[in-house]
Amino acid sequence: MSFVRRPRPSDLPTGERHGRVKRLCPWLAVLALLACPAFAESARRTQYTTLEGLADDHIHKILTDSRSLLWFCTRHGLSRFDGTRFTSYSVSQGLPPGEVMALLETRSGIYLAATGGGFARLDPGEGATRFVRIRVDTEGMARVEALFEDRQHRIWVATDGGLFQLDPYGDRPSLRRVGLGNPPIDNGQIVTLSLLEDT
Repeated sequence: MSFVRRPRPSDLPTGERHGRVKRLCPWLAVLALLACPAFAESARRTQYTTLEGLADDHIHKILTDSRSLLWFCTRHGLSRFDGTRFTSYSVSQGLPPGEVMALLETRSGIYLAATGGGFARLDPGEGATRFVRIRVDTEGMARVEALFEDRQHRIWVATDGGLFQLDPYGDRPSLRRVGLGNPPIDNGQIVTLSLLEDT
């Protein structure tokens, strides 16, 4: 009786090893594709609408705050979701009129919201449950795309009409345009979509 030992992969010449791997790869890809729908079917999905308390079904942005709450910027207000229920804010809770385009939680825990009608702030640290309008001149400012706080606690506003800096604090809040030089653009308008701070 004799036994024939099959060669181990490391015993095979390099070309033959690669050939086996190439033949095995399509089968692994097929197995991976077959496994994906099974995983997707087992994932739990829940759909939320205005029936569950969302301010509107048209959502512009979704953000997570420092307390792991979800915030939804919608066409007809702002909604906060704690994992169980929604709390929604609209004009009757102090937001300026218009679509909620952006939300920022500052490092001090204050929330700033930008709508088509201006800005508002909510300070939950002081027990506030309503937004307070920030009275600034928004003439010349287009649709707000993003709000950002830098390391010096300055608030930046990215818009379709350029870059602005917002000072929402104190008795005299202000909003001023920030010049970006004269970049070569076709229509003469600078569009700022998002903001980041380098290190």
